[in-house]
Amino acid sequence: MKIEYNTIAACTPERLWQVLSHLENWATAGGMVAQAKWVEGEPWQPGSILFLELAQPAFKFKSKVAECKPPDKLVLKGNAMGISIEHCVELAPKGTATEIRTWMELSGPAVFLINESMKQQGTEMFARWFNGMKKQAESDSH
Repeated sequence: MKIEYNTIAACTPERLWQVLSHLENWATAGGMVAQAKWVEGEPWQPGSILFLELAQPAFKFKSKVAECKPPDKLVLKGNAMGISIEHCVELAPKGTATEIRTWMELSGPAVFLINESMKQQGTEMFARWFNGMKKQAESDSH
């Protein structure tokens, strides 16, 4: 199952990466993430582990950096409650703006528990989160 969201930010990929790469911003952008902190390894290096606590729905899990190529791409992988999670964020230049493409691929034995309503809620959470990041990057870049 795939949950995805795309939007355009009026700033460069480098500026957007500056906002995205500061974990403090994750908890203030849109209310999806209650807490994010590094628990193992160097930040943003493949193999490093990030602890995430989601606000809605409330749950905690660890995510490993599978790929990180600033300012273009970030891939995180984790497992929670019988579901394997792969989350990808791509930042692509579009003239003087940046296209944000994000998606989460969910698989595993418990993925059948996620219905269409929950999938829609996931898309709405992505929209709030990435629009919050976008707004901060845009306001700070002018």
